[in-house]
Amino acid sequence: MNRVRNKSIIILIIALLILSFQWTYWSIQSNNNTSEPIQELFLTITPEYKITSNKDLRIWPAGTVFKQGMVAYFYAALPEINVTPLIELDGFENGLLEGSIEIQVYIQAIDDKSQVYWTYQINNPRIRTFTLSKGIEGKADQSEFRTLGVSLDVLSAYELVNEVREELMFPAGFFQLVVSSIIRVDGTANGVPIEREIVQEFPISLQTNTFSISKSIDAVSQVPLIIDSNNLGGEMSFLDIIRENLFPVSVSFVLIIILISILSRNLSKSKAAIEHKRYKEWITEGNVTITGKLLVNILNLQGLVDLAIDLDKRVIFDIKTKKYFVLTEDIVYVYDIAHSTALLENKQQLGKVLLERRLISPEQLETGLYYQQRMGIRLGESLMALGFMNETTLYSTLASQKKIEYYEPDLDMDNYDTSWINKMSIQQAKTLMVVPVGKRIDGKYVIACSEISNDAIVETLQELLVTEIQIIAAAPSRIYEMLDRIEKYNYKTTTKETEFQNLSKNELKQFSNAYYRGVIEQDILLKAVGIINKKDDNGEIINLIKGLEKIIEKMSWKDRNENYIPDLLDLLIESNYLTQETVEWVNKEISLEKVTLNQFLSLNYIVSENTIKNAGLLLTTLENILNISRNET
Repeated sequence: MNRVRNKSIIILIIALLILSFQWTYWSIQSNNNTSEPIQELFLTITPEYKITSNKDLRIWPAGTVFKQGMVAYFYAALPEINVTPLIELDGFENGLLEGSIEIQVYIQAIDDKSQVYWTYQINNPRIRTFTLSKGIEGKADQSEFRTLGVSLDVLSAYELVNEVREELMFPAGFFQLVVSSIIRVDGTANGVPIEREIVQEFPISLQTNTFSISKSIDAVSQVPLIIDSNNLGGEMSFLDIIRENLFPVSVSFVLIIILISILSRNLSKSKAAIEHKRYKEWITEGNVTITGKLLVNILNLQGLVDLAIDLDKRVIFDIKTKKYFVLTEDIVYVYDIAHSTALLENKQQLGKVLLERRLISPEQLETGLYYQQRMGIRLGESLMALGFMNETTLYSTLASQKKIEYYEPDLDMDNYDTSWINKMSIQQAKTLMVVPVGKRIDGKYVIACSEISNDAIVETLQELLVTEIQIIAAAPSRIYEMLDRIEKYNYKTTTKETEFQNLSKNELKQFSNAYYRGVIEQDILLKAVGIINKKDDNGEIINLIKGLEKIIEKMSWKDRNENYIPDLLDLLIESNYLTQETVEWVNKEISLEKVTLNQFLSLNYIVSENTIKNAGLLLTTLENILNISRNET
């Protein structure tokens, strides 16, 4: 009965949607047919110029006017360029426009994709005004204006380029002398109010001994001031169509959303029904009540069925809650369709976050998604298996998504807190993928957890430990290793003391030049801290360097040139170990406590001593490299 009713509703909505589309189409046609045509108007800007020789040469006497379109113009002739932009109105029937033009001249360095490295203005621009009118009583018809223009000394411009790039210690790029015309018009034309600002840039390419420049006719810009929106030749924008036909378009949009919602819900139900039928022989229907047991979420029914087979149990389907359970003496495994769907949708956002933070490339994400589907694993695990990302970077990014702290457990501690073992067994901790690390100053029990998206873990831990807890993120391998050490009472390990390693002069120069451009040479920095092979690092140093790269990139050129070194908290924020809220709390508390920042972070289990040591090592090494490099030069 429900299926028949759903089908009827879908058919009705589709019929209404067809009628709505027809209504929208008729409305658009009606609006286009009833509107009067508009006289189109265009503003044309031509950067007219003349190049004159100012030095007697054997082939070009002084005063020679060079023709446009030559392959190269030589600095040896001491050429002077006079640029006089011409402004014209095409399609001007009647009206009055008041205008102004400001010409700015600057030099700049660009790459092969026309991305600008630096820009430096070299003139003091003057604003000139003009009036364009037609059919106005008492005013002469005027539909064009030629400004007095500007004279350019290209040889002096090139010499200035050399000074700037020498000062920046950055010789890369292509260099241009640019004439930028900023034109503003205000008034009424062809019965339409107009207020526009238009910018035209006319570049001159500078080489070592010559320069090149386009013909004036090839650099013309034509800007539409009035467009006939009724022209069906594609001139009317999509937003204009919506604006003119808002009501019928809105009705169509609402009906589409309703239809998609119903279809997706039915599709979800049908998928759930198919999945239930597939594993029916292992499922028993009934009602399940859970009290005093650990709750572990399984992300799909197949995984739960496999688990039940391994444990020699039945899967119980609760008819009321629509959830699947496998019951053991201490643990309840559950597959909740709604929870799993929401969790998986959130996981799909991970790839987007990793791309936005430039932790992986689009090609690596595509490969990771393909490998994930083939192997039936999570995206993060896929990216780690392919070697695109280490564990610390992945789990600190997940922590940043959830806006909680990331903690790298210190495996070199002499002892661990084990007061929790009489309330929660080590096996239970491994099942939940958690490890308690101790109490902080506000009395909260700090728990490192790798499954931070599982909200049920928090409830379970509070029931077991009977105290207020603070969840922090940690990598699963570190949690398991820490639990293994607690279980074996084997706390002591040997630590590798790392000190600054000497670099060659070329390495120092290469690193400092890159640093001043906002780039960290990762291999050189790793060598300086004593890591010759990236495989020798457990992932934390690499992750901290990625955080350092973000800070240096955001830093101003002035700060980098003055060898400004970031502080510890900034590095931990950018490396996704701390949230901004935690940093504010820390700063407030250490002003009251008689301890150092490092002591406070460590004593309150906010950051491990090992992480503080690694972060400090990076910052100290960076400072050493920059100081030595500056002394060398």
